[in-house]
Amino acid sequence: MRILSALLALVMPVWCCAELVVPVRTVDEYVNIRLMPDSKTEIVGHLNQGESVALVGMQEGWHEVVLEGDATGYISADWTVVLDENAVNEWYQPVIEEPVEEEPVEEEPVEEEPVEVEAASKAEPEPIAQPEPESDSGTDRR
Repeated sequence: MRILSALLALVMPVWCCAELVVPVRTVDEYVNIRLMPDSKTEIVGHLNQGESVALVGMQEGWHEVVLEGDATGYISADWTVVLDENAVNEWYQPVIEEPVEEEPVEEEPVEEEPVEVEAASKAEPEPIAQPEPESDSGTDRR
């Protein structure tokens, strides 16, 4: 019985908390799974957004993952994240951004200086020269 308990104690953490590889949220459709950890090797599959695959290991910027039939492939670590099995469901929950309430900005009142308007000059206009009246007296001043 002790041997069985010890064996379960070793296997339980691996069984209940398997590490899975999922595409990062910025991936629209899928990421390529390649034959070798090199971007120039053959594409052997795709990991769609919303799906996960079991992690086998990591190798210089690549995640080695389990494929069908016990084969393995490699996915770029730039386009994927590793999560424990319990976190995968949370990862795929929609991200809801709550509106940010902006605090009102209090504007300081601007003091305007009074503008002095000069009153129009009340000076009387210069008189227009009037012609001298002609005298009717008939006297000649010569």
